[in-house]
Amino acid sequence: MKTRRLIYFVMVGVVISAAVLLTAQNPGSSAQDVRITNGPVIERADSTSATIAWSTNQPSSSRIYYATDASNLTEFAESEYSRDASHRVEIRGLKPNTTYFFQIQSARGQGSNSARGAGVMRFRTPGAGEQPIRNQKAEVYLKENYGSGKVRITNGPVV
Repeated sequence: MKTRRLIYFVMVGVVISAAVLLTAQNPGSSAQDVRITNGPVIERADSTSATIAWSTNQPSSSRIYYATDASNLTEFAESEYSRDASHRVEIRGLKPNTTYFFQIQSARGQGSNSARGAGVMRFRTPGAGEQPIRNQKAEVYLKENYGSGKVRITNGPVV
């Protein structure tokens, strides 16, 4: 009885391992891959809120990670799943005359491939009494490969 169970678990393990390996080598069909096709754009930003918009190649979720520290995007805002490829997320509770860093993300579903924006972007909220920002292209602050572990040592180390 123990031998049969052991063989069964080994066979199940092999099937699971093969499925994981195939998934890793072919992470979904192109129908599941979400790509950002336009934006992000700061549609509107006043002293306490901002609405950021972008487009993807297919319907997907909309999420923005943001903070005042570019290397620590710990806050997030999201909107409901979009039935089209247009995305719009409002961030509330911002401080006036403050620079915010953010990165956009869209995905088809839990566990599916997700698309992130081309790096960390930034915008500044207007000060109290200043005119709101409208339809401004987001400024790239850090390119996508920042922090990806692709570091090339060009000199040293020196003792």
